[in-house]
Amino acid sequence: MESPKSTTGVQRLRIAFLFVGWFSTSLLALFFIKSALVSSGIPEDLFTAWLLSCSVFFGFIVTKVLRIQALHRFNAKQLRVVLPLSVAYLVKEVLKYAALGRISVNLFNAVRSLAPIFAIGLEYVLFNHRTPPSVFLPLLPIIVGVTLTTVDELHFSFDAATASVSQLAAVAGLIGSILSTAINSGQNIYSKILFGRDRMDPVSLQIYLSAVSLLLLSPSYLFRLCRYIISSLIYHTSSPRAIQLPSASASALLCIAALFNFLSTQLAFNTLSKVSPLSYSVANNFKRVCVPVVAVGFYHEKLGRLNALGVVVSVLGIFAYERVSRSYKQSAAYELSNNTGGSTDTPNDAKKMELPVAGHHPP
Repeated sequence: MESPKSTTGVQRLRIAFLFVGWFSTSLLALFFIKSALVSSGIPEDLFTAWLLSCSVFFGFIVTKVLRIQALHRFNAKQLRVVLPLSVAYLVKEVLKYAALGRISVNLFNAVRSLAPIFAIGLEYVLFNHRTPPSVFLPLLPIIVGVTLTTVDELHFSFDAATASVSQLAAVAGLIGSILSTAINSGQNIYSKILFGRDRMDPVSLQIYLSAVSLLLLSPSYLFRLCRYIISSLIYHTSSPRAIQLPSASASALLCIAALFNFLSTQLAFNTLSKVSPLSYSVANNFKRVCVPVVAVGFYHEKLGRLNALGVVVSVLGIFAYERVSRSYKQSAAYELSNNTGGSTDTPNDAKKMELPVAGHHPP
């Protein structure tokens, strides 16, 4: 029988492997998605439908053909709980790809670094959980560091957007990235509750979310197709952008982007099931620190001194957060938070969270 120490070591090793896989596939997915959006010319909502369709397809391959993981059958009660999460997931995905289509990867990346702040705010609003200043303060250098890594890109994006149309597109992309970040933080907390309280499997939950979101999105595309056919028959007009097929190279890029998006999303859900939403957001910021570095090789961009300083500041902030978070978990304040039902920074924190349901509100 394994000792608690060895069991903890194995768990940490598994989480480390999840983090490495998630970081790698997520970075590749981000750059491939950006390239696919630019090269294919597909509208962002149609691109979202494509990624959701591929997620369902790859999920079928993994669970039914290769049988790597069993697809759990959700009952009616679980599906009712998943429905609002699917709506949020769909809105977040559309906003995310709309933002990526209008602003640079680095600018998008800087805005997403605010995720820990949203996570702290939502935990306070939903569960009255107050994050101690000692845990909150290390988040500030992380956010500042990520911003420094993209400061040149921020300046370029808004200097280049002097024309009114380009400026409006940049502002729309910025707003979309902020909203998608806020929704993503709420989705992470909600998903964490489902993993703990409802014992939902992360792999199955991601596939169900993609399938339900795709069903919610389908009517708008059926309407668009009917409108196109009618307008073509009556007025002999068409909208090439709406139905034009991408080239062979763009199609290959779309498939690669969809594959890495599926892998990164699956690994992200599995990682979230092992750690708290706040720790997940902080780890996500470490990935964002790597974006400008990877961009050097991917887009042959230069990494300036200020950008390099931002990388160093972010890494130091993440190290400080990890140390402070570990000390807090060993303190009496953490035990008090556990006993009072507050959200904690452990893999089991979702078990203590309760979602409000009709006619009931948590104390």
